[in-house]
Amino acid sequence: MISDIYTSLSHDIRTPLTSLDGYFQLLETSNDPQEQERYISVIEERIGSLKDMLEELFLFTKLKNDSYHIEK
Repeated sequence: MISDIYTSLSHDIRTPLTSLDGYFQLLETSNDPQEQERYISVIEERIGSLKDMLEELFLFTKLKNDSYHIEK
């Protein structure tokens, strides 16, 4: 079960990273300012999504940790 979770998590993180890499490559090769702005916008959106996903993972693992106590 843990192996399946790691496999799924790895895939969920690697997919947006691969996409980011592709958009950075397109950005580097583009000379069109409008195209560059579009690529930057997509990159910012993907980074935001990845940050949200990692924050959810961090919160989940923190809440599942027996040593974490919620203050009332």
